[in-house]
Amino acid sequence: MLLKEYFAGHQMMTRRDFQEICGLARTTAKTHLVRLRGEGKLVNIGLRNQPMYVPAPGYYGVSRDAAHPSR
Repeated sequence: MLLKEYFAGHQMMTRRDFQEICGLARTTAKTHLVRLRGEGKLVNIGLRNQPMYVPAPGYYGVSRDAAHPSR
């Protein structure tokens, strides 16, 4: 629910944003982001060392018919 609300007002999210939204430590936030990417719920549109995450189609309020995000 937190991410759906966040993405309703923002186009992308950083690890720091995720950390603040969820109240997690840095390493815990990174672990969860890796898991969400692995599950196909988030897509990294940034660089490997500077990731910027957007929701994958069908998740967090994004229509399944939406175009798959790219860099």
